Amino acid sequence: MDTKNLYCIQFEIPENLTVVQFVKKMNDFLGEIENFNHSIIQGIDETYTVNSYIEDLEKGSIRWWLKDKLQNLDDKAIDKFVEKPIHNLISNILKISKRKAIELLAKGQHQKILPTVKKEIEEKKTLLEQEGDKLFYQSNINEKKMLASLSKMSQISKELNGGVSMGGEKEEELKIPSNFEYSYQEKNETLKENEIIDIYELLTPSSREDLKWELKDGENKITCILEDKVFFQKYKKNTIKLGGNEKLKIKMKILTQKTSNNKIKKEYFILKIVEIID
Repeated sequence: MDTKNLYCIQFEIPENLTVVQFVKKMNDFLGEIENFNHSIIQGIDETYTVNSYIEDLEKGSIRWWLKDKLQNLDDKAIDKFVEKPIHNLISNILKISKRKAIELLAKGQHQKILPTVKKEIEEKKTLLEQEGDKLFYQSNINEKKMLASLSKMSQISKELNGGVSMGGEKEEELKIPSNFEYSYQEKNETLKENEIIDIYELLTPSSREDLKWELKDGENKITCILEDKVFFQKYKKNTIKLGGNEKLKIKMKILTQKTSNNKIKKEYFILKIVEIID
């Protein structure tokens, strides 16, 4: 297994939880890893999304080896730099950022996390420019979202008796601090809400309720919250089989919102999957 840019999240199994409860807390923690990643990645370029993929599960322990991979690289993004270096660079930035954030949390220095992450990106940006490539960096990392995700990781670690840690090949294992609390709710102003019925191509379904489904709308990729519970249960029970690339007729709700930093964003909600088109 190539462990470059991989990192490991280890969960110690507590005695006071059922298997279902324990698995849910592991999934919740991994969901916060993605929230942390997006707090950074959208400050580098808003055309990116990023997903964490399980690269390996070690036998005999609950150790998830993960790698963060860019998604939705469009022509605009590719024009800015060569594709291969940016994939590896972003994975490296996200891995180091999480590690430094945990180290600073353990020292009670959460206020240093944002400048530390920015410094890391600037150093990597300088290295790229020396090689003739460019990293477009907007420097508007969502600090509140980042700290909120770390707070939730800390809470989950506390609920698991402090039994969550992060490591890597030849790296010291870091315990996730279980005493950090931070909360905020991002307030978005809804500018427009409309419902449509249209045809979309399925890219990535999910059997987890808290993960979005990825669809293709023409040439654009979109991530959607699935609210069709009847369809979801049929898919989860394998009475409906999906492999990706199916054409779906969907009743979709689209929210156009203005964020607290005056950016326009759209959120997609699958209200009903009307038909799977052969």
